Amino acid sequence: MIDVGIISKYYPVFKGIDANQYYLTLHLNYQLKKEYIKYATGTSQLVLSQKDLQNIKTKLPSYEEQQKIGDFFSEIDRLVEKQSSKVGRLKVRKKELLQKMFV
Repeated sequence: MIDVGIISKYYPVFKGIDANQYYLTLHLNYQLKKEYIKYATGTSQLVLSQKDLQNIKTKLPSYEEQQKIGDFFSEIDRLVEKQSSKVGRLKVRKKELLQKMFV
């Protein structure tokens, strides 16, 4: 646990909520992103004021539902990673075979 830190007005600190962290990450990255883009200003880097951020309302499903959704997408991530690993191994094998064939 960190008990010391530096706080900037540009990095507000929020009180945690009772939410599934994986679900909350998905929610923030996909659902709330649509909302905060509406209020953000700037050209090269979007900025959202703390006031505008506090005015964005969202609803979260029950913790149990969050857990189910999080587990579902976590399993998809696991399967994607597994397939990506297989693809990587096949590419390496293909390269090895081509090198042997054309040496």
